Amino acid sequence: MKKLMFMLVTGLFVLSLAGCLTVQELKSGVQWDNNALFLIEKGKTTAKDIAYSFGSPQKEIIGGEKGRIWIYFYDNAKYIFEGAINHGIVEGEHNALTIWFNKDGIVTDLSYTYNKFEDPTKKKWADRIEGSTQNQGGQTQ
Repeated sequence: MKKLMFMLVTGLFVLSLAGCLTVQELKSGVQWDNNALFLIEKGKTTAKDIAYSFGSPQKEIIGGEKGRIWIYFYDNAKYIFEGAINHGIVEGEHNALTIWFNKDGIVTDLSYTYNKFEDPTKKKWADRIEGSTQNQGGQTQ
């Protein structure tokens, strides 16, 4: 009887944890000051200038005589989780900066992309979860 009761209580505890909904913000990459983008001039700005303004790149591609490419990115997004299950992205943004240098370390080209995305249905769901969490002082079930 004690063993059955223990298994029942343990099972209920595990089930209660599995149903908790949370909204989590996840970030990756290194955020930079977008105003620094306007200071980059093709044929003039050097790799040292870029490193000073943006820090070390997240990725570097070495091209020998053709020079090199530096890639920077920053992602920030909110997700809905139920325990360890990811129910998808609510909203977020993706920033990517790619800079090409010649063999002398001078900028020859650059590309900047910015994407913002939002799922209106999941946004309403996340707002309810966050509102319930704030009202209860804990996680929502």
